[in-house]
Amino acid sequence: MRNENTNIRQAVASDIPFLVECIIAAEKSGTDKLSYCTIFDLAEFELRAMLAEILAEDIIGQELCVSGFFVAEAAGTLAGAVCAWVEGSERKPSGILKGNLLLHFLGQQKIGLATANLKLVEELSLSRTRGALQLESIFVARSYRGCGICGQLIAAQQKAAQEKHPEIKTAQIMLMKTNDQAYRAYEKSGFSIVAERASQSPGILDLLPAACKILMEKDVQ
Repeated sequence: MRNENTNIRQAVASDIPFLVECIIAAEKSGTDKLSYCTIFDLAEFELRAMLAEILAEDIIGQELCVSGFFVAEAAGTLAGAVCAWVEGSERKPSGILKGNLLLHFLGQQKIGLATANLKLVEELSLSRTRGALQLESIFVARSYRGCGICGQLIAAQQKAAQEKHPEIKTAQIMLMKTNDQAYRAYEKSGFSIVAERASQSPGILDLLPAACKILMEKDVQ
């Protein structure tokens, strides 16, 4: 049921603690596996602190950016969030921008120690389409699920992106194939699977919530 009293707005710095929770929940994909921690050998409290610092940098064009998020408020409570950007709009791929941030905050030594893990995770890499709207860290608090908040957030991000980039043709979402609840929500919003990557490598499930990732896409023209 749609919640008519939901307020959708752009995130601000004071929302960072909630955004950290959204990012972590999205990364876990309904499991207890947190890839940032498993790949880089971080405790969850260390990751939370690092994500807060990265978000505060507000580097646009990638998924760890305060101003890229829209949040939903219901009865004065933060109920959900979605991050979005147009791939390549900042002249560099989002993966490069995010990689540079992780290198800065983790350090060369930590990245070096994670080389084998990063190589393994790369087996599930899917390419983002330049010029497409990217949607990431999509989260709705459990007590507000089924109220249409996810769809409202996605629609708001789409509208805002098209006002700045009217040439946008598609929107894309990446997720683990086993995340059935998220898949159904995105399918309901008009997305369908256009690509997937799977890994048979031993150890992949020690790092990630699933061994298969999918790319969903929607025509937004």
